[in-house]
Amino acid sequence: MVRCVATARVLMPRTVVRLSAGRLTLSFADQALCFLAGANSIFDGDKLLTTPNNDRGEDEQLFDLLGLKSRPAFLPYASGAASSAVFQEAGAGGCGSAAATQQASATA
Repeated sequence: MVRCVATARVLMPRTVVRLSAGRLTLSFADQALCFLAGANSIFDGDKLLTTPNNDRGEDEQLFDLLGLKSRPAFLPYASGAASSAVFQEAGAGGCGSAAATQQASATA
């Protein structure tokens, strides 16, 4: 898990890397390693649709231990926009991009 987070952070340095469902199975140490590797967001609350989630008190304890601060959900902050624009300007193709569509058409 930590390697996945670190890989995501290296490949997408300005994006939100969120820890979500499955955190119940991670120890505080494992979650701390994920934050050190580049995770910068979590979903909090008792339940994520159908999956149990860590208790808010546990998250607050973890944040205090790591010196992290919460921010309100959906508060705009600088992340992703500039790096996404650079990615698109470079002509790199992701799913649904013009470059990917042209490549798929050319191979069909």
